[in-house]
Amino acid sequence: MSKSYNPYNNMLEVLEQAAKLLGLEENDYVTIKYPERELKVAVPVEMDDGSIRVFEGYRVQHSSSRGPCKGGIRYHQDVDIDEVKALAAWMSFKCAFVNIPYGGSKGAIKVNPKELSKRYTAMILPLIGPERCSGEESNASSPGVGGRTVRQVKGVSRSG
Repeated sequence: MSKSYNPYNNMLEVLEQAAKLLGLEENDYVTIKYPERELKVAVPVEMDDGSIRVFEGYRVQHSSSRGPCKGGIRYHQDVDIDEVKALAAWMSFKCAFVNIPYGGSKGAIKVNPKELSKRYTAMILPLIGPERCSGEESNASSPGVGGRTVRQVKGVSRSG
């Protein structure tokens, strides 16, 4: 039986290897092994054709120790909480490596991006958008999200 890939476990393994190379004790990095906050939502949405669909969504804030959390929203039919936790952690690390004053976060909706509509975007943003978790957060785009979706999110967040 083959072991399935888990992005969060992979991030933890890489962190352990880096800490070992740097000669760190676990107490030096234990707090960055775990996200500060995780949010899971179920979002019922009336689609443009009038049907109702329920989408699963996530928001993870990995670390705000360096400043407001920064991270986008991923739209993909196969996303899960472990992928979102890993992506939020990687964003924290990337910001720290280049010495910018942000922490890492990530949001995700389990949906095929080709199925998105303006109504969908308007309904999910208040539930998993940057304001939902807490405090300050900066949003960013994500692979697989086209310009139409980014414009919809920006339009909805300005009008809401």
